[in-house]
Amino acid sequence: MNELKQDMITGMGYIGLDSGRLYRMRRGPKLIEAVASGTTIIINDAAEGRPFRGLRVFGRTEQVRTTGAQLLDLSDKIGKTETKNGVTYIINDDQSITVSGKTGNYTSFYIKNMALKAGTYFLKNESRDKKIFIQLIGDTIKEGVFTLDKDVSNIGVYFVFNVFGGTVNIFNDTVTTMLNEGSTALPWEPYTGGKPSPSPEYPQEIVSAGESGTINVSISDSGSQSQSLTLATPNGLPGVPVSKDGNYTDADGQQWVCDEIDLERGKYVQRVVIENISGGWELKPSSDISGRFLQSRLTNTFQTAAKTAVCNIASFTSWGLPVNDKYAFALNTKVIYFSPPKGAEITAEELDAKLNSLSFPVVVVGELATPIERDLTPEEIAAYKALRTYDPTTVITNDAGAGMEVTYVADRKEN
Repeated sequence: MNELKQDMITGMGYIGLDSGRLYRMRRGPKLIEAVASGTTIIINDAAEGRPFRGLRVFGRTEQVRTTGAQLLDLSDKIGKTETKNGVTYIINDDQSITVSGKTGNYTSFYIKNMALKAGTYFLKNESRDKKIFIQLIGDTIKEGVFTLDKDVSNIGVYFVFNVFGGTVNIFNDTVTTMLNEGSTALPWEPYTGGKPSPSPEYPQEIVSAGESGTINVSISDSGSQSQSLTLATPNGLPGVPVSKDGNYTDADGQQWVCDEIDLERGKYVQRVVIENISGGWELKPSSDISGRFLQSRLTNTFQTAAKTAVCNIASFTSWGLPVNDKYAFALNTKVIYFSPPKGAEITAEELDAKLNSLSFPVVVVGELATPIERDLTPEEIAAYKALRTYDPTTVITNDAGAGMEVTYVADRKEN
């Protein structure tokens, strides 16, 4: 049995963990306080009609990163669409392919020709409907593991709706196709020139929770009853993954330093900030690290450069140290460090020119040196205080995929 710890302020005793929840005993033989967390929280022991004892919503920032293993280049065909036999495909911005329509005919669309060097390759298609796929056709059809004995310059890339036997199929799906070297299938990623991304040539979008300007939290009984709470997030609700010292841990055990809305305290706690930098690059070579450049131009004051950050054109490395194949960066107080791939022969002026020629801003997301707190609005606090739990089931969700932590009164019914 877990040892009871006395809370000297509230007089509550801690019972410990039960089914992943922390329970704290309050006055009364059956009622105790419990804590649960997740992006979706399902509570099966809440006391009926009780106000929440606490609700926190945590930020999250995500970004696609690639290794450069994808060899199927559809980047020049983004937006291409075609219709035949009642079915349509379109190549999306991330080079996946969305399909729709209804047909009873085998249908094949030619997309382009490509070249491959001699070697062993793996072609893998992923979709809900296995009748839709990319097919490579040279002297023979290439699929799964295949080997080329010589360099080939005219392999045809086709998109196929595979319908046989007079059956009629309705298609509504998105297909991803991975072509990589070797005899083992690798996870899908978009084509980025055979090199890792993000990079100036292949920027990767940074997406934070609450970018729409609000996060809507819903509390329901998983049936007909529901309540809602709308929280303002004018700057989004960002967060960066860290190896330690985070203020939130997700279901996979990943820690995050992130902005936090603490409704019990009535506070928005900003720990992370997003900066957009357009032009004006005047980098200088680092005096102590070969191949690293720096510039003091950040508006906000960030944590030490050992702290994880995110950028749309470079990968984080501690202190922006150069690494093989990758553009690297780091943030340190008001200084930004940039490094081209290790061994690249590039001057500060050449890197300035590359960054100043970008048609989009450089975006960085990092941890503030000092968190900033602001008060929530009276309307937000009042809406939170009006929320109530349902018995036997209370389901808490949000529309931004944000992590949450809820403290509630549990009804420990006796058998």
